[in-house]
Amino acid sequence: MRDWWVWSSPDLVTWTKVSTLLPQDTPAPSSAYHSCWATDGATRAGAYYFYLSIGSDQVAVVNGTAPGGPWTDALHKPLLPASMGSSLNPPTTIRDPCVFADDDGEQYIVFGTFVYYIARLGDNMMSLAETPQLLTIVNALGPYGANKTDDKPFLHKYGAVYYLSWGCFYAMASSPYGPYTYVGTVVNTTNISPAFRMNDTAGPWYSHQDYADR
Repeated sequence: MRDWWVWSSPDLVTWTKVSTLLPQDTPAPSSAYHSCWATDGATRAGAYYFYLSIGSDQVAVVNGTAPGGPWTDALHKPLLPASMGSSLNPPTTIRDPCVFADDDGEQYIVFGTFVYYIARLGDNMMSLAETPQLLTIVNALGPYGANKTDDKPFLHKYGAVYYLSWGCFYAMASSPYGPYTYVGTVVNTTNISPAFRMNDTAGPWYSHQDYADR
């Protein structure tokens, strides 16, 4: 995308465009001005934070006093630079951030492509309070096969269980740091209306477009 749009709704049916954030107003390099990738948002102590994939290998954060901005580039540099991804062991490509707020008030950021990391955020939500920790997934499976996941990791919690998902595949753990155990996919192809089926039956089931395209 070329920019990021923020929308609001009183009922999740009627939507109003509130604001547009341009990559020029973030630490994005000019080479990434037409490469605006996935985002996530968070709030803490009355402030709002917008986490942005600036290009395919860095994540920035901007802050504001309202969900739709206006936004301030307080750091003037990526929160998660490409150099961090290459320095981790094993390395990963940093994009598609997920911010997760736990029941105890701690907030975490999850990032990575195929190889995922998690780190607790500082109280200012614009720093890391710890070194990123590798997320281990036992028996992982995704659209690319065994022991492979995807981009766009997402973390949520239900009851006492943490769910780490990539696309429509997911794993479970008793701690946000894992280890996670692969469980399955949320997609049941028999429930997909024929008009929306991809009808792709070549190769193993997990590679079919009904799963790969979520």
